[in-house]
Amino acid sequence: MCEVPVCEVFCAYKPENVCKNSEGPCACGEKNLEANFLTELQSLKSATNPTKSPTATTPNDSNELSFRIANLEKYVKKELAKIHLQLEELCNKCEESDKRYDNQVQQSNNYSLLFHGIVENSSNSSSNSSQLHIYDQVLDVLNKSMGLSIQKSDIRSCYRIGKKVNVNNKARPIAVYFTTKWLRDSVFFNKKKLKGKRVTITELLTKPKHELFKKCAAVFKNNCWTSNGRIFVLSDNKKVLISSNNDLDAIV
Repeated sequence: MCEVPVCEVFCAYKPENVCKNSEGPCACGEKNLEANFLTELQSLKSATNPTKSPTATTPNDSNELSFRIANLEKYVKKELAKIHLQLEELCNKCEESDKRYDNQVQQSNNYSLLFHGIVENSSNSSSNSSQLHIYDQVLDVLNKSMGLSIQKSDIRSCYRIGKKVNVNNKARPIAVYFTTKWLRDSVFFNKKKLKGKRVTITELLTKPKHELFKKCAAVFKNNCWTSNGRIFVLSDNKKVLISSNNDLDAIV
């Protein structure tokens, strides 16, 4: 019969004693809990093993073993609940951190727009000449098709995004970064002048926001749009801001 109380076996597992190594406190605590649980379990097995306990088991011994087993089970459930709570808190913190980073990236993207449908040159020209050609194509859309007056100096940079795939000769969109937010907003406001034409203009969204927008568009079709990186839908004749999957689920 083991004489070490359960509380002493697990006394090492306390928040202040949890190792804060690279695996994180939850992982370390879970390892400690598992090790201590196995130690106590082995002790209980030894106490009930007749080959190692030649003396007859008395009713008091049985009661003590039952009490220790009940305490062991209670303690393990309590500590696992703590670990699950810590994991949930860490997940929430990671989610909040990802959201802040995504918003920061979107802020920089709010100086840019995506131009879709501009024919992509398939020739093997040099990168410099290809880049100049992209500038010319974008300026043609802005000035000739939209009737604006945009200079090359008004564009900080522009390039095609995504991997080139020679399927149906589909052109990759062009990301256009403007020098000022005002100019970018002016171009986006005048995108309606391209109605009925091959070229369309959309906002450049981060990957998480783009995935969320696709989900919204699948449900609300044309009653879904973006403004300054924010996603809106028209639900029951009301304009609703969608910032997460939970927001979408709440109105679907």
